[in-house]
Amino acid sequence: NLNNNRQPEYFFTFYHGCVFKRKNSEGLIFNFYFANLDEIEKKIKKFLLKLNLLLYYYSFHYLNKRSGSMDLKAKIEDYLLKGNWVNKKLNDSTWIIQDAYEGIDNLVVFEQNPLVIFRLKLMEVPSKNQEAFFKKLLELNSLMVHGAYALEKNNVIVTDSLEGENLDFNEFQASIEAIYMALTNDYKVLKEFK
Repeated sequence: NLNNNRQPEYFFTFYHGCVFKRKNSEGLIFNFYFANLDEIEKKIKKFLLKLNLLLYYYSFHYLNKRSGSMDLKAKIEDYLLKGNWVNKKLNDSTWIIQDAYEGIDNLVVFEQNPLVIFRLKLMEVPSKNQEAFFKKLLELNSLMVHGAYALEKNNVIVTDSLEGENLDFNEFQASIEAIYMALTNDYKVLKEFK
């Protein structure tokens, strides 16, 4: 009705391949008309997955707070979820972080009460020039903030352990990030000895 001065009941807006039909006065979205349904479906699924993870995290966190102090295994699971690291539970007290986005590959987290232990295989010990390799490894070891390099059979590993009783998320995150830094920075130096 163009003769009166009323605004139209609905506005149509085009945004990122979607047409939104909404009421003019309240801005409420009523209908979506999608230009690219596959892309929108992927975004919705991704959003719902994140929403489910958040709901799980907050319900888990809330229930554990109400029941008193968390046991160490529950605390580790809580921190892995809070840190949004892609992980897989191998058994009752072992998790493996495989997060391609963060560049972390096969970081194993063990619960051995009262400790939380982190381990990552960095590389095999080179067959040549071992003396220079071990010297460099010790130099890099002295620069690490969390954890240390160690040998396990013929492998160089990065390991760290934290006291579980008073473990907080910042410590847990700092250990993972320190190991990640070793993986990204020190490996570039050490692989030259291969």
